[in-house]
Amino acid sequence: MLALVALELSVYSQEFINDNKIWSNVIHGNEYGCEYISFFIRFKGDTLINDLVYKKVQRSNDSLMNDWITQGAIRETDSGSVYYVSQGYDQEILLYDFGVSEGDSIKLNDDYLSYLFVDSVRYKPFGRFNEVRKHFYIRRDNCDKAVWISGIGCTRGVLYDPGELCKVGETSNLVCFFENDSLKYHFDYYSNCFPYGKYTFYQTPTTPKIQIFTQSDEIIVKFDEISTPGSNFLLFDINGRIVSSNNSQLQQCSIIINKNLFRSGIYIYQLQTEKGIYTGMIYIN
Repeated sequence: MLALVALELSVYSQEFINDNKIWSNVIHGNEYGCEYISFFIRFKGDTLINDLVYKKVQRSNDSLMNDWITQGAIRETDSGSVYYVSQGYDQEILLYDFGVSEGDSIKLNDDYLSYLFVDSVRYKPFGRFNEVRKHFYIRRDNCDKAVWISGIGCTRGVLYDPGELCKVGETSNLVCFFENDSLKYHFDYYSNCFPYGKYTFYQTPTTPKIQIFTQSDEIIVKFDEISTPGSNFLLFDINGRIVSSNNSQLQQCSIIINKNLFRSGIYIYQLQTEKGIYTGMIYIN
């Protein structure tokens, strides 16, 4: 009994709205050749709407997260309900209710008197570190289903509107989740945290494979198939600042990064070649 109470307390302490988190999301059509639309979301800074305090919702549409635009605002109640309002609108929508129990129904504030139904609630390990989090399995009427995860949000995307569960012809997914500059989750259907290119029906790579090998004091980045004369390798920090520029070893089709020269956290690499520009993420700890 004491262990169960401790588990409940630890899960409920995983607040959703926090400015130390970043979510990577992708949207694409379900037909062959549809373009990936990838973007990052974070909550940064307070704002006041109708006398209620919200966090600003910011979006970045580039893989380096150089530029952020405010696209809305979000708030969380003590009972676990999360509300979102789009920029320029007054009407907020219910994104989540982390206080519900199995068998509950949730009224959506739309024009169709729609309800969400909570089929089950389970404690399960999640992500790269198998953290135990509360999973809410929800559905809308007889439409598709979704999963809410405490402290993280929906596996269909952090701002996924549950009222869209009956929508067809489009796929939305949470690709990566970062907390305190640490990658906590990666949906490995996608090869990196910022998918680009075109959707195919099969899981085939859309870009040449770049291999990353982590050792005790160094990280080796290998790119045998795409290195060309005049190529350049850049390394950026999470704020988009260049922290390393190295083209001296590109003839060997690899770069060696000395981990001792960098602080722990998320870094973004950019390989510039005659064949194109390739980006991805490196995690130094």
